[in-house]
Amino acid sequence: MPEDVISIDEFLKLPEEAPRRSKVNYDAVLAEILGKPVTIRTIQDIMLKHSAGKRKVYYSEVTGWLERLAASGKYEVLVRYGNKKYVLVRRKE
Repeated sequence: MPEDVISIDEFLKLPEEAPRRSKVNYDAVLAEILGKPVTIRTIQDIMLKHSAGKRKVYYSEVTGWLERLAASGKYEVLVRYGNKKYVLVRRKE
């Protein structure tokens, strides 16, 4: 059989739901940073700690996730600049 064709038995054994795309447990990351001013680098390290099989977390992945958090309306993301960029995530009141 060609590589992209499988048997009916193999097909029926496949899961009906698509595999989870995200390799990062964002709920665990959020729990660690909620209410604490942290740097983007710190968030990268926390994301890496709560990931499955990732070797690197890119800056754009962190900022994209923070933008989605802010857009959700449940959280506010405050940014301040010192020697580094600091981020504070907190629940909206």
